[in-house]
Amino acid sequence: MRKRCLFLAVSVLGVLGGCMNKTMADDAKSSATEFGLGPHELMQLQDRATHGDCPAALRVARYYSLGRNESVAAIPWLRRAASCGSSSVKAELVYLLVGSYPFSEIESEVNVLADEIERIDAALGMTVRSEIERVKKRLAR
Repeated sequence: MRKRCLFLAVSVLGVLGGCMNKTMADDAKSSATEFGLGPHELMQLQDRATHGDCPAALRVARYYSLGRNESVAAIPWLRRAASCGSSSVKAELVYLLVGSYPFSEIESEVNVLADEIERIDAALGMTVRSEIERVKKRLAR
């Protein structure tokens, strides 16, 4: 299940990468640069993220989710990054939540996020809604 969720998250990142809001873009040019953070750099990014720097929060989230395969540790950072309004980051958060927690625990949060995404980007919102519905159907079996 975790491998399938990680594959889904990486796939979504690939698709959403082209949709990234310019304000959320990072200077990272390679996966080693993006995910290979040293302790000092990680601490600096976490401090910046704690003080409202959304690109820093996104970088920390991806460090944990993709660099260390620690989705649960990534979620608080991704929530911070999503608070800046990027529909693609909100979608990334939905997929990470769905892959990390029992659906009943996160259903209301993912529905609110899906509503927000639909208001910003209707097509992406439909994609996220269909994934949520797919999860619901799978759980109903």
